[in-house]
Amino acid sequence: MSTIVTLTMNPALDIATSTDRVVPTHKLRCAPPRYDPGGGGINVARAVHALGGDTAAIFPVGGPAGEMIHHLLDQEGVRHHPIAIAGFTRESLAVEDRQSGEQFRFILPGPEVSDADQERCSGGLHCRQRQSTTRRPGGFLQPSGRSRAETG
Repeated sequence: MSTIVTLTMNPALDIATSTDRVVPTHKLRCAPPRYDPGGGGINVARAVHALGGDTAAIFPVGGPAGEMIHHLLDQEGVRHHPIAIAGFTRESLAVEDRQSGEQFRFILPGPEVSDADQERCSGGLHCRQRQSTTRRPGGFLQPSGRSRAETG
């Protein structure tokens, strides 16, 4: 079986929680958070792994959120190859209002990814292409070099 290799240029540490009601200006006491590694390609790699497939996720990481993504993927047993960068991996926060059932999603911006870091990520992908027949990029880079993850 071939390995499915994913490239996620703007991964995220997804944080989900809930509170009784979302209201402005008040402190909102939340339930314990759930942490998940996220970003298009990482999500694909997690799904392939959960279905028993062979996968490898490549992504840039920096700071505590990046370390947490690495740790969570280790716990799940998803093979991954993080590429250290100077910036901080982004975080996203989803808060459910338990009264209304509505979800509020806060997506923080990702880091600037330097040309050198982009090259190292691409190099990691090309290195693994020789062992794989299927690749899934997860996100894209805008002309400024700033990475934007797929959302939806």
